[in-house]
Amino acid sequence: ILRTATAAIAEPNLRRYPVATSALRGGGGGGGGTDARHGATAVASPLGGIRLSSSSSESSDPPDHPHPQQPQPQPQPLPLPPDAKRRSIERIMSEPNRTLYEKLVRRLYMTNLFHPVKMGLENSHRLHELIGRPMDDPSLTVIHVAGTNGKGSVCLKTARSLEAAGNRVGLFASPHVSSFRERISVDGVPISEGEVEDRLGRVFALCEEHGIPATFFELTTALAFLHFRETGCDAVVLETGLGGRLDATNVIEGPAVSVITSIGLEHTRILGETVELIAGEKAGIMKYGRPVVVGPNVPHGVLRRCAEERGASGYYPCE
Repeated sequence: ILRTATAAIAEPNLRRYPVATSALRGGGGGGGGTDARHGATAVASPLGGIRLSSSSSESSDPPDHPHPQQPQPQPQPLPLPPDAKRRSIERIMSEPNRTLYEKLVRRLYMTNLFHPVKMGLENSHRLHELIGRPMDDPSLTVIHVAGTNGKGSVCLKTARSLEAAGNRVGLFASPHVSSFRERISVDGVPISEGEVEDRLGRVFALCEEHGIPATFFELTTALAFLHFRETGCDAVVLETGLGGRLDATNVIEGPAVSVITSIGLEHTRILGETVELIAGEKAGIMKYGRPVVVGPNVPHGVLRRCAEERGASGYYPCE
């Protein structure tokens, strides 16, 4: 995965032919194979232990392709007075002895009290459009990572590998350990308090101006996208927050590569009660004409079918 991501920037034809390495196209290295966009196998490739195998291999996974899980009804909070949000914001922003950064982050954490979380991409698409769709810049390479376990480690190591190759790399990951700023970093440096003050304030203003009831994660994702553009990133590594298909990060149109690290039972009320249903949700990050790399602990039959249906340029399991 790391070498594939690094090669995603190094390969000059990537953005026109989005298969990350010459090995994935069946050339180079010590192995043979044909064009991986047509399901080739690359043996002894230079991907450092990742064996690329054909999508035509047999699988013991259930034959029925799971339909995307329909979002389950979310419990709604008790009705609040019409001006409760306004009064709460005014109270937070007028608190003495707090910096503007502290006030904005406190306001951010209160967001979901007034905007109940609902599955969907409408808010995220609107925000991405209003900030200029920075993640769809053709000069930017985006690595999109989903999975039950391991996605945080894969994101961090991929970002460090891309940095070592001489790129300016943005990393969006969650949750944080000690500071909200850890979620958004460029070349390993977290977003500063001053940058949060400037950019989160602008995102809040857009939501108010256009009536967008964005949630905590939708706002944080927009903040990250804005930060990566304004710091001049060459590449961005995005970790999904929940699932994939309806995750706020999934507004990007053309990632260099999509990665699914593992699939297990998690958030079953939202994503589905079986591994196969959850896999179908996480497969939502696959994009037409772009390769997908998957870890070993996944239902390959389900994910291969999803890759074929979505027109992915190749399906590359890590063995």
